[in-house]
Amino acid sequence: MGFLIVLGVIAVGLFLWQVIDPRGAWRATESWKFRNPDANEPSDTAFAMARVGGVVGIVGLAVAGAMMYGATRSADDPSDGRPARPAYSVPTYSPPTYRSFDLGPGTVVGYRYPSELTVELVVLDADSQPRIVCSTDVDVYEHTNAVVVRVARSLADFRGRTEPDPDDCTESSPTTVTRALAHPIGDRPILTAAPVVDAASVGLRPGPRVRPTPLVEVPAPGVVQPQHPVRIDPSWRPVPLLAAE
Repeated sequence: MGFLIVLGVIAVGLFLWQVIDPRGAWRATESWKFRNPDANEPSDTAFAMARVGGVVGIVGLAVAGAMMYGATRSADDPSDGRPARPAYSVPTYSPPTYRSFDLGPGTVVGYRYPSELTVELVVLDADSQPRIVCSTDVDVYEHTNAVVVRVARSLADFRGRTEPDPDDCTESSPTTVTRALAHPIGDRPILTAAPVVDAASVGLRPGPRVRPTPLVEVPAPGVVQPQHPVRIDPSWRPVPLLAAE
């Protein structure tokens, strides 16, 4: 602001010089361009127009200065009834906070058995919504007498609620999850405590009654943990075999 005031004072002085002594201003600023300044001096009409231009310049500077002063006062002093100009600042980023909820078991559709050490489990996925992330977790636990499948659904709520709404995560289309086994299934049953839905109700075909012979698969190198028998819960149900895609 101070720099503009200095420029304004200099400009007003030049305009005043042009109004008071236009001939002197011309001789000081323009006459040096000519070999014979007296022979090239402007006419009286030109000097008169220079005076008019100086007056217009002074008036214009006065109006501009008054407008700038008024704008500055309005921004700094809200006493005229208008709200003060808001101060803008760059917002700081804060990571979103969320709460995680366990929604209980998910729904199992069935399984496929493409190879000796691979099982493909088909479960119903959960739809996410804005600021809500629904996930379906599938875990496989191997034992000497059974393979137990655990399916759980969870919800991450970024809205800051303290309690989840069961309707926030609705089950949708089936999805396939592949899990590796440490040992071939053989004749071990695949059991789960999760609800099991009929394959035909979600557009899939049930498989044969007898588990087909899988492809031979070479086990991955490394130490294989020993397996132990598990006490089979009467509430566990067999996971149905699905037809190959």
